[in-house]
Amino acid sequence: MKKVISNEFGFQQKKLFSVEFPDCFGLNNCLVSKCKTSKYLHDKWANIVVEFADTVTPSVAQGLFKICDNKERESNDVLFTVILNLKDLTGEIVRKWEIKIKKIVCIDFGDLDTENDEIIRPRLSLQPYNVKLLF
Repeated sequence: MKKVISNEFGFQQKKLFSVEFPDCFGLNNCLVSKCKTSKYLHDKWANIVVEFADTVTPSVAQGLFKICDNKERESNDVLFTVILNLKDLTGEIVRKWEIKIKKIVCIDFGDLDTENDEIIRPRLSLQPYNVKLLF
């Protein structure tokens, strides 16, 4: 078991987070293994990349297909909203980001390899329309 240590300034060495997608996609946030958060660069938001650990049930691939098939938009500029929560060591949310998604850049359903028994790791790359720090 890894020991998590905070230094005297309160910096955590283990990053705890969750990514919340709209319920209609059926993407459970516990299946998210990595998230490359956005950067603000040259007056626009850079892409966000979410990596999943695909399991048989619930299926990440089915959720990603639902994103592809989604015809409803929140507005003219926004497909849907994602919430990114940063948590402390007790699981309390200490920072919450609201990310309005403008466009799906890429959905990579992962690599299949009969010689490798690792979990399939699909990736979802999204272009933000707007990012807001709620707290």
